[in-house]
Amino acid sequence: MKKYSKKFNISKKFGPRYGSALRRRFLIYERQKKKKYFCILCGENKIKRKTIGIWTCSNCKNAFSGGAFNLKSSSFKLLFNY
Repeated sequence: MKKYSKKFNISKKFGPRYGSALRRRFLIYERQKKKKYFCILCGENKIKRKTIGIWTCSNCKNAFSGGAFNLKSSSFKLLFNY
């Protein structure tokens, strides 16, 4: 009987398929996508990804355009205020 729990990450769902390099790259993108980012307007770590390229702050309700997986990209700007 094991006395410890395994470390789990999102790329383990693929098992041995697709190769280790692609699973590692997928893990990096998924962690960037699910991470909360710092809002420059209200000063809180509340920015989350809404859809591809659209990021919203749950505190001040501002929306930002950014990359598909990362907020800070070349197209980063404030879109609109709800």
